[in-house]
Amino acid sequence: MTFGLLPTLVSVALVASVEPIEIYVATDGNDAWSGALPAPNTSGDDGPLATLTAARDAVRKIRADKPHSPTTVWVRGGRYALADTFILTAEDSGSAGAPVTYAAYHDETPVLSGGVELTDWQVTELNGRTVWRAQAPDGGRGMRQLFIDGERQPRARLPKTGWYQLEGLPDVTDETEWNQGQTRFTYAEGDLEAWDDAQDGEIIALHFWTDSHLPIVSVDESTRVVELSKRSVFRLTTDHGKEGAFYSVENVAAALTEPGEWLSRDSDGAVYYLPKPGEVIDSFVATVPRLTQLVRFDGEPETARFVEHVVLRGLTFSHCEWWFGPEYEPTWPNDDIGGMVQAAFAVPGAIRLRGARSCRIEQCAVMGVGTYAVELERGCQDNAVVHNTLTDLGAGGVKVGETTIRENGGEQTHRNQITDNVIAAGGRLFHSAVGIWVGHSGGNVLAHNDIHDFYYTAISVGWSWGYGRSLSAHNRIEFNHIHTIGQGWLSDMGAIYTLGVSPGMTIRNNHIHDIVSRRYGGWGIYPDEGTSHAVIENNVVYRTNRCGFHLHYGKDNLVSNNIFAYTGEAQICRTREDPFSFRGNIVYWEDGSLLGGRWDSLNVTIDGNLYWNAAGSPITPAGHTWDEWQKLGMDETSIIADPLFVDPANDDFRLQDDSPAWMLGFRPIDLGNVGPRKAELTP
Repeated sequence: MTFGLLPTLVSVALVASVEPIEIYVATDGNDAWSGALPAPNTSGDDGPLATLTAARDAVRKIRADKPHSPTTVWVRGGRYALADTFILTAEDSGSAGAPVTYAAYHDETPVLSGGVELTDWQVTELNGRTVWRAQAPDGGRGMRQLFIDGERQPRARLPKTGWYQLEGLPDVTDETEWNQGQTRFTYAEGDLEAWDDAQDGEIIALHFWTDSHLPIVSVDESTRVVELSKRSVFRLTTDHGKEGAFYSVENVAAALTEPGEWLSRDSDGAVYYLPKPGEVIDSFVATVPRLTQLVRFDGEPETARFVEHVVLRGLTFSHCEWWFGPEYEPTWPNDDIGGMVQAAFAVPGAIRLRGARSCRIEQCAVMGVGTYAVELERGCQDNAVVHNTLTDLGAGGVKVGETTIRENGGEQTHRNQITDNVIAAGGRLFHSAVGIWVGHSGGNVLAHNDIHDFYYTAISVGWSWGYGRSLSAHNRIEFNHIHTIGQGWLSDMGAIYTLGVSPGMTIRNNHIHDIVSRRYGGWGIYPDEGTSHAVIENNVVYRTNRCGFHLHYGKDNLVSNNIFAYTGEAQICRTREDPFSFRGNIVYWEDGSLLGGRWDSLNVTIDGNLYWNAAGSPITPAGHTWDEWQKLGMDETSIIADPLFVDPANDDFRLQDDSPAWMLGFRPIDLGNVGPRKAELTP
């Protein structure tokens, strides 16, 4: 009996004897000190460390003797200029009962910056204007971001608002495929000039669902032809038609006209800034990014060496930049391409996790970066990105998974939580980036996020076109508030966009509104290219400029108990005639038709719905009268009636007690729990 109790007694004694480890980092610290004190001592010979790297190394040494001790690195407030990317490997792991945490000290705000400050500003003249000039790091080459007193400043641009539209494509014929890019275009009279510094300029073109960034070689005013050093990722048209792409030109001196604008020049390696009224040349902080990434969790999933049980809490991350270079190998592997096929997926995360298990990024802020904020890449499983603010992003918010299917289960990315985050103001450099992107990855929870102010899609899940193999299964997309998406910039987009066979995927209880595309697109919920076996229920979708729901093609999807309201073109659309079920929904509109797309084949289950055209127009599904439609076996128990929303004109889509929808069995949709929940404060 005594020997049977011994392991338990030893375990209890071990837990009781474990003391937490605490290390401190501060801007007035010293890497030669112990890090055991939160502030320098009175004798000035001991105190906090100065860098995260020194703290990481100290933790390694201490935990070698105390592996069961929970460990916290407390980071005091202030700005920390990172000399290099902060890297954690498998040897920096904690354990389930003893995690390693890098946390903001109490109520202080530490900022980890990958930028450098520009100093020694001089007053000079540029293009007839008085500007300030400073030497840029690395000669200013490729520089695309400048922050003044922490705020992103606009790079000089023409036109000042809106976009130009190219007039012609001299190298395009009727045989040119839509996915063939160009290196030349013809501009409209008066838009561009053969500026002396044209070769410093860059064309940013919006076409299809992507953006191309094309350095100028020359501008010929006699032919109005622009030569470009990179090829656009697709044809330079707005969509599959012949209408010319919309574009702007950046980084030429003629565009430097408004206070707060800036540009850089390769010829002299300098940054030029047009100051705002009241700014003083020697009393502001100008920061430019120097690092590509700020933090990396470098596990090795191919050899089962994982970074485990590491937490980042309460930290702020700013200032990094990535651009097309030799390492850029997306679907188009050539360095002469100036864009990405979709979703800016090749742009890395400012915080990148590879081979991470049971790690957390919580209550942090990522802002003022030129990349995605967070990336859970190869072999990331059971991690959480929760209660963060991700804003002012060059690309998107969070990337999960890869575009490659890994055969080894340990190298696959699954079961991650992206919840309760504010993800906003994205696509500032790469306009086709998305709020949350999930590639070949399953079992993830994307919930309770507020995603807004993007130019393409809010949530994109899946990376298989058609009915081929996909790892994107059992993903849950729920209780998200998604709004102000698209904003008329790009086409073929939606609030929630999915790809490929997706067994077990649920899209439910999302609040979606104000989705606007450039041309086609502008859909609320958009199952694309083979999306199959999805359940789409209890969503409220309104003010989309095309359709509330659009199925390109896919099989066995169920759309049930949703509200679709105030869409512009049609309410429910499908491109191909694949079967799906549309049951128990409320559809409410004033403009446009009920159905859009192809409905020659009625191989669908549509029933138990409530329809109401608030403008009083007759409802004619697919060109049929209502009686004809029902005789075809469609909507046999559906009704046409006012659903009696509380106040639809002011976005209150709750149902009144006497709504006829209750008789159809409609279940109430409570939007009170949508969006980020209150974070539980962690000591």
